[in-house]
Amino acid sequence: MLKELLDKLLPADTPSEVRKKMMEFGRKNPDMSELQIVAQFKPSMKRAKRKEAEKVTERGKKTAAAKRKMTKAEGKTKMMRGGMANKKEHFYVGGGAVTDNAGLRALKASGPKGMEAYNKITGK
Repeated sequence: MLKELLDKLLPADTPSEVRKKMMEFGRKNPDMSELQIVAQFKPSMKRAKRKEAEKVTERGKKTAAAKRKMTKAEGKTKMMRGGMANKKEHFYVGGGAVTDNAGLRALKASGPKGMEAYNKITGK
């Protein structure tokens, strides 16, 4: 709650902006050690890095959501109902007809006994 309020009142800088401010402060105050300057700017840097990490994860979530939407909407071509063959429902992509395989067609064309076997197999 306090972090959200602070972010609304005082937007966080980027880490590079905080570094620039640290350098300027160090030039204006040469009597302070580097450790003292870093300690003074530590909360600002921590807040800037947290804000940057939130942006990265938010961007990642948006990208992931966009990818999910794309695969659901556009993704793979949906399978269509093709019809019945051998008492089974068949599916095909983008049109076409379901036919018996070459072995069954050859059996059917082989003669009267082949036709009888074909009819037993296919149930026709």
